[in-house]
Amino acid sequence: MIKSKTVVISTILLIFSISVAVYFTKNYLTSTSIEDFLPSDSEVYPWTIGEPLKVFGSRDLFELINGGADLFFEYGFKQVGSQKYINGKKSISVEIYEMNDSTSAFGIFSQNRDYRYPLLDIGSNAVQLDYNVSFWKNRFYVVVLSNDDDSNTKKNLIQFSKIISNKISGKSEKPTILKKLPQKGLIDGSDGYFKGLYGQNGKIFLTQKNLLEVGLSGVEGAFASYITNDDKANLLLVVYSEPNQAKRKQQNVSEVFTEDYKLMEENPYPLFNDKKGRYYAVIARGEVLFIVHKSTSKKIIDHILKQTNSEYL
Repeated sequence: MIKSKTVVISTILLIFSISVAVYFTKNYLTSTSIEDFLPSDSEVYPWTIGEPLKVFGSRDLFELINGGADLFFEYGFKQVGSQKYINGKKSISVEIYEMNDSTSAFGIFSQNRDYRYPLLDIGSNAVQLDYNVSFWKNRFYVVVLSNDDDSNTKKNLIQFSKIISNKISGKSEKPTILKKLPQKGLIDGSDGYFKGLYGQNGKIFLTQKNLLEVGLSGVEGAFASYITNDDKANLLLVVYSEPNQAKRKQQNVSEVFTEDYKLMEENPYPLFNDKKGRYYAVIARGEVLFIVHKSTSKKIIDHILKQTNSEYL
Protein backbone atom coordinates (compact mmCIF):
# COMPACT_ATOMS: atom_id res chain seq x y z
CA MET A 1 0.00 0.00 0.00
CA ILE A 2 2.80 2.44 0.94
CA LYS A 3 4.67 1.59 -2.26
CA SER A 4 1.50 2.18 -4.29
CA LYS A 5 0.98 5.61 -2.70
CA THR A 6 4.59 6.50 -3.36
CA VAL A 7 4.20 5.64 -7.04
CA VAL A 8 1.02 7.73 -7.30
CA ILE A 9 2.62 10.74 -5.61
CA SER A 10 5.71 10.44 -7.80
CA THR A 11 3.55 10.30 -10.90
CA ILE A 12 1.58 13.39 -9.83
CA LEU A 13 4.79 15.31 -9.12
CA LEU A 14 6.19 14.31 -12.51
CA ILE A 15 3.06 15.48 -14.33
CA PHE A 16 3.09 18.73 -12.35
CA SER A 17 6.75 19.34 -13.19
CA ILE A 18 6.16 18.72 -16.89
CA SER A 19 3.12 21.04 -16.88
CA VAL A 20 5.10 23.82 -15.21
CA ALA A 21 7.96 23.37 -17.66
CA VAL A 22 5.61 23.51 -20.64
CA TYR A 23 3.88 26.61 -19.26
CA PHE A 24 7.08 28.55 -18.76
CA THR A 25 8.45 27.41 -22.11
CA LYS A 26 5.38 28.78 -23.87
CA ASN A 27 4.95 31.98 -21.89
CA TYR A 28 8.34 33.11 -20.62
CA LEU A 29 11.12 32.97 -23.19
CA THR A 30 14.64 33.14 -21.81
CA SER A 31 17.66 34.86 -23.25
CA THR A 32 18.49 31.61 -25.04
CA SER A 33 15.25 31.72 -27.04
CA ILE A 34 15.85 35.32 -28.11
CA GLU A 35 19.36 34.29 -29.09
CA ASP A 36 17.83 31.65 -31.36
CA PHE A 37 16.27 34.42 -33.47
CA LEU A 38 19.57 36.19 -34.09
CA PRO A 39 21.55 35.73 -37.32
CA SER A 40 24.62 33.52 -37.00
CA ASP A 41 28.01 34.58 -38.34
CA SER A 42 27.64 32.20 -41.26
CA GLU A 43 24.25 33.66 -42.22
CA VAL A 44 25.53 37.24 -42.45
CA TYR A 45 29.19 36.74 -43.43
CA PRO A 46 31.41 38.83 -43.48
CA TRP A 47 29.57 40.28 -40.48
CA THR A 48 30.39 38.71 -37.11
CA ILE A 49 28.98 38.95 -33.60
CA GLY A 50 30.82 41.83 -31.94
CA GLU A 51 30.00 41.20 -28.30
CA PRO A 52 27.90 38.87 -26.11
CA LEU A 53 24.11 39.18 -26.22
CA LYS A 54 22.75 41.61 -23.64
CA VAL A 55 19.32 40.91 -22.16
CA PHE A 56 17.34 43.61 -20.36
CA GLY A 57 14.25 43.07 -18.23
CA SER A 58 11.76 45.54 -16.76
CA ARG A 59 14.16 46.70 -14.06
CA ASP A 60 17.00 47.70 -16.39
CA LEU A 61 15.25 48.57 -19.69
CA PHE A 62 16.07 52.24 -19.02
CA GLU A 63 19.73 51.38 -19.59
CA LEU A 64 18.94 50.53 -23.22
CA ILE A 65 16.26 53.11 -24.06
CA ASN A 66 16.44 55.86 -21.48
CA GLY A 67 13.36 58.03 -21.82
CA GLY A 68 11.30 55.57 -23.85
CA ALA A 69 10.88 52.63 -21.51
CA ASP A 70 7.55 53.77 -20.06
CA LEU A 71 5.84 53.38 -23.42
CA PHE A 72 7.00 49.75 -23.61
CA PHE A 73 5.77 49.07 -20.07
CA GLU A 74 2.38 50.54 -21.03
CA TYR A 75 1.97 48.01 -23.84
CA GLY A 76 3.23 45.08 -21.78
CA PHE A 77 6.97 44.46 -21.90
CA LYS A 78 8.79 41.25 -20.90
CA GLN A 79 12.38 41.48 -22.08
CA VAL A 80 14.68 42.61 -24.89
CA GLY A 81 17.83 41.13 -26.33
CA SER A 82 20.43 43.48 -27.81
CA GLN A 83 23.16 42.16 -30.12
CA LYS A 84 25.93 44.04 -31.96
CA TYR A 85 27.51 42.85 -35.22
CA ILE A 86 30.69 44.21 -36.76
CA ASN A 87 32.33 44.22 -40.17
CA GLY A 88 35.62 46.06 -39.96
CA LYS A 89 34.76 49.53 -38.67
CA LYS A 90 31.07 49.14 -39.54
CA SER A 91 28.45 47.97 -37.07
CA ILE A 92 24.82 46.85 -36.99
CA SER A 93 22.73 46.58 -33.83
CA VAL A 94 19.77 44.24 -33.40
CA GLU A 95 17.15 44.68 -30.68
CA ILE A 96 14.43 42.04 -30.22
CA TYR A 97 11.67 43.07 -27.80
CA GLU A 98 9.39 40.42 -26.38
CA MET A 99 5.99 41.88 -25.53
CA ASN A 100 3.01 40.29 -23.77
CA ASP A 101 1.24 39.36 -27.01
CA SER A 102 1.06 40.17 -30.70
CA THR A 103 -1.33 43.12 -30.19
CA SER A 104 1.22 44.72 -27.87
CA ALA A 105 3.99 44.13 -30.41
CA PHE A 106 1.87 45.76 -33.11
CA GLY A 107 1.05 48.64 -30.78
CA ILE A 108 4.66 49.57 -30.07
CA PHE A 109 5.49 49.17 -33.77
CA SER A 110 2.62 51.47 -34.75
CA GLN A 111 3.86 54.15 -32.35
CA ASN A 112 7.37 54.17 -33.78
CA ARG A 113 6.77 53.84 -37.52
CA ASP A 114 6.20 56.64 -40.03
CA TYR A 115 3.48 55.95 -42.61
CA ARG A 116 5.19 58.27 -45.08
CA TYR A 117 7.74 55.51 -45.63
CA PRO A 118 6.54 52.45 -47.62
CA LEU A 119 5.82 49.19 -45.82
CA LEU A 120 8.21 46.30 -46.42
CA ASP A 121 7.31 42.62 -46.79
CA ILE A 122 9.14 41.56 -43.64
CA GLY A 123 7.46 40.05 -40.60
CA SER A 124 3.82 41.10 -40.26
CA ASN A 125 4.67 44.69 -41.18
CA ALA A 126 7.98 46.48 -41.53
CA VAL A 127 9.26 49.94 -42.37
CA GLN A 128 12.70 51.34 -43.13
CA LEU A 129 13.52 54.82 -41.86
CA ASP A 130 16.86 55.75 -43.38
CA TYR A 131 19.30 53.45 -41.55
CA ASN A 132 16.76 51.76 -39.32
CA VAL A 133 14.44 48.81 -40.09
CA SER A 134 11.68 47.89 -37.64
CA PHE A 135 9.03 45.18 -37.82
CA TRP A 136 6.68 43.14 -35.67
CA LYS A 137 5.84 39.46 -35.80
CA ASN A 138 3.97 37.38 -33.26
CA ARG A 139 4.70 39.03 -29.90
CA PHE A 140 8.06 40.43 -30.94
CA TYR A 141 9.02 43.94 -32.00
CA VAL A 142 12.38 44.07 -33.78
CA VAL A 143 14.68 46.99 -34.58
CA VAL A 144 17.78 46.64 -36.78
CA LEU A 145 19.87 49.80 -37.09
CA SER A 146 23.24 51.20 -38.06
CA ASN A 147 25.07 54.53 -37.95
CA ASP A 148 26.89 53.79 -41.21
CA ASP A 149 25.60 55.62 -44.28
CA ASP A 150 27.32 53.82 -47.12
CA SER A 151 25.38 52.46 -50.10
CA ASN A 152 25.17 48.86 -48.80
CA THR A 153 23.92 49.61 -45.29
CA LYS A 154 20.21 49.63 -46.16
CA LYS A 155 20.55 46.30 -48.00
CA ASN A 156 22.37 44.80 -45.01
CA LEU A 157 19.65 45.95 -42.61
CA ILE A 158 16.98 44.30 -44.76
CA GLN A 159 19.04 41.10 -44.99
CA PHE A 160 19.37 40.93 -41.18
CA SER A 161 15.67 41.68 -40.72
CA LYS A 162 14.54 38.92 -43.09
CA ILE A 163 16.72 36.34 -41.38
CA ILE A 164 15.31 37.25 -37.97
CA SER A 165 11.73 37.30 -39.26
CA ASN A 166 12.05 33.83 -40.78
CA LYS A 167 13.13 32.46 -37.39
CA ILE A 168 10.09 33.82 -35.54
CA SER A 169 7.03 31.60 -35.88
CA GLY A 170 3.47 31.84 -34.62
CA LYS A 171 0.42 33.98 -35.33
CA SER A 172 0.38 37.76 -35.58
CA GLU A 173 -2.95 39.34 -34.68
CA LYS A 174 -3.76 43.04 -34.83
CA PRO A 175 -6.04 44.53 -32.14
CA THR A 176 -9.72 44.16 -33.01
CA ILE A 177 -10.30 47.82 -32.09
CA LEU A 178 -8.72 48.78 -35.42
CA LYS A 179 -11.90 47.57 -37.12
CA LYS A 180 -13.71 50.56 -35.62
CA LEU A 181 -11.60 53.00 -37.64
CA PRO A 182 -13.47 54.48 -40.65
CA GLN A 183 -11.90 52.96 -43.76
CA LYS A 184 -12.55 55.44 -46.56
CA GLY A 185 -9.59 57.76 -46.94
CA LEU A 186 -7.48 55.95 -44.34
CA ILE A 187 -3.79 56.16 -45.26
CA ASP A 188 -2.26 52.70 -45.51
CA GLY A 189 0.17 52.06 -42.67
CA SER A 190 -1.07 54.95 -40.51
CA ASP A 191 -3.38 52.93 -38.25
CA GLY A 192 -2.23 52.18 -34.72
CA TYR A 193 -3.20 51.15 -31.23
CA PHE A 194 -2.59 52.58 -27.76
CA LYS A 195 -3.23 51.29 -24.24
CA GLY A 196 -2.35 54.21 -22.00
CA LEU A 197 -1.50 57.87 -21.58
CA TYR A 198 2.01 57.66 -23.06
CA GLY A 199 0.62 56.14 -26.25
CA GLN A 200 -2.18 58.70 -26.44
CA ASN A 201 0.19 61.62 -25.87
CA GLY A 202 2.31 60.37 -28.74
CA LYS A 203 -0.63 61.25 -31.02
CA ILE A 204 -2.46 64.07 -29.27
CA PHE A 205 -1.75 65.89 -26.02
CA LEU A 206 -4.80 67.04 -24.07
CA THR A 207 -3.79 67.57 -20.44
CA GLN A 208 -1.19 66.33 -17.98
CA LYS A 209 -3.85 64.08 -16.45
CA ASN A 210 -5.32 60.97 -18.04
CA LEU A 211 -8.41 62.83 -19.20
CA LEU A 212 -9.66 60.00 -21.42
CA GLU A 213 -8.97 57.34 -18.75
CA VAL A 214 -7.08 55.19 -21.25
CA GLY A 215 -5.66 52.09 -19.61
CA LEU A 216 -8.24 52.11 -16.81
CA SER A 217 -10.89 49.36 -16.69
CA GLY A 218 -9.93 48.04 -20.11
CA VAL A 219 -10.28 51.40 -21.91
CA GLU A 220 -8.09 51.48 -25.04
CA GLY A 221 -7.83 53.41 -28.27
CA ALA A 222 -6.80 53.51 -31.92
CA PHE A 223 -5.54 56.15 -34.32
CA ALA A 224 -5.06 56.76 -38.03
CA SER A 225 -4.44 59.47 -40.60
CA TYR A 226 -6.69 60.28 -43.57
CA ILE A 227 -6.45 61.98 -46.93
CA THR A 228 -9.05 63.01 -49.51
CA ASN A 229 -7.86 65.00 -52.51
CA ASP A 230 -5.56 67.58 -50.92
CA ASP A 231 -7.13 67.49 -47.45
CA LYS A 232 -5.53 65.64 -44.52
CA ALA A 233 -6.63 64.86 -40.98
CA ASN A 234 -5.77 62.70 -37.99
CA LEU A 235 -8.24 60.61 -36.02
CA LEU A 236 -8.08 59.17 -32.52
CA LEU A 237 -10.84 57.01 -31.06
CA VAL A 238 -11.38 55.57 -27.60
CA VAL A 239 -13.80 52.76 -26.73
CA TYR A 240 -15.64 52.79 -23.39
CA SER A 241 -17.88 50.26 -21.69
CA GLU A 242 -21.01 52.40 -22.02
CA PRO A 243 -22.30 55.33 -24.14
CA ASN A 244 -22.70 57.69 -21.16
CA GLN A 245 -18.99 57.50 -20.42
CA ALA A 246 -18.11 58.39 -24.01
CA LYS A 247 -20.55 61.32 -23.86
CA ARG A 248 -18.93 62.64 -20.68
CA LYS A 249 -15.52 62.44 -22.31
CA GLN A 250 -16.81 64.38 -25.30
CA GLN A 251 -17.73 67.18 -22.92
CA ASN A 252 -14.31 67.00 -21.21
CA VAL A 253 -12.43 67.24 -24.49
CA SER A 254 -14.68 70.07 -25.72
CA GLU A 255 -13.79 72.05 -22.60
CA VAL A 256 -10.06 71.55 -23.27
CA PHE A 257 -10.45 72.56 -26.92
CA THR A 258 -12.49 75.64 -25.89
CA GLU A 259 -9.55 76.85 -23.79
CA ASP A 260 -7.01 76.37 -26.58
CA TYR A 261 -8.95 76.95 -29.81
CA LYS A 262 -11.77 79.01 -31.27
CA LEU A 263 -15.20 77.38 -31.29
CA MET A 264 -16.55 77.60 -34.87
CA GLU A 265 -19.86 75.72 -34.48
CA GLU A 266 -21.56 73.22 -32.19
CA ASN A 267 -23.75 71.21 -34.58
CA PRO A 268 -23.68 68.53 -35.84
CA TYR A 269 -20.54 68.30 -33.68
CA PRO A 270 -18.31 70.75 -31.78
CA LEU A 271 -15.85 72.20 -34.32
CA PHE A 272 -12.77 74.21 -33.37
CA ASN A 273 -10.05 76.12 -35.21
CA ASP A 274 -6.47 76.85 -34.04
CA LYS A 275 -4.20 79.80 -34.85
CA LYS A 276 -2.63 77.89 -37.73
CA GLY A 277 -6.01 77.42 -39.41
CA ARG A 278 -6.31 73.71 -38.55
CA TYR A 279 -9.59 72.15 -37.50
CA TYR A 280 -10.53 69.96 -34.52
CA ALA A 281 -13.71 68.05 -33.74
CA VAL A 282 -14.97 65.69 -31.05
CA ILE A 283 -18.10 63.54 -30.91
CA ALA A 284 -19.35 60.45 -29.09
CA ARG A 285 -20.99 57.72 -31.15
CA GLY A 286 -22.44 55.14 -28.83
CA GLU A 287 -19.61 53.87 -26.62
CA VAL A 288 -16.92 55.28 -28.92
CA LEU A 289 -15.34 58.73 -28.65
CA PHE A 290 -13.95 60.22 -31.88
CA ILE A 291 -11.44 63.08 -31.90
CA VAL A 292 -10.33 64.56 -35.23
CA HIS A 293 -7.29 66.82 -34.93
CA LYS A 294 -4.94 68.92 -37.06
CA SER A 295 -7.32 68.72 -40.02
CA THR A 296 -6.73 70.93 -43.05
CA SER A 297 -10.45 71.40 -43.64
CA LYS A 298 -13.93 70.83 -42.25
CA LYS A 299 -14.78 68.86 -45.38
CA ILE A 300 -12.51 65.94 -44.51
CA ILE A 301 -13.84 65.91 -40.94
CA ASP A 302 -17.34 65.46 -42.38
CA HIS A 303 -15.97 62.72 -44.63
CA ILE A 304 -14.52 60.82 -41.64
CA LEU A 305 -17.37 61.25 -39.17
CA LYS A 306 -20.14 60.44 -41.65
CA GLN A 307 -18.70 56.93 -41.80
CA THR A 308 -19.41 56.49 -38.08
CA ASN A 309 -23.12 57.31 -38.13
CA SER A 310 -24.66 53.89 -38.84
CA GLU A 311 -22.30 51.78 -36.77
CA TYR A 312 -22.02 53.79 -33.57
CA LEU A 313 -25.33 55.67 -33.11
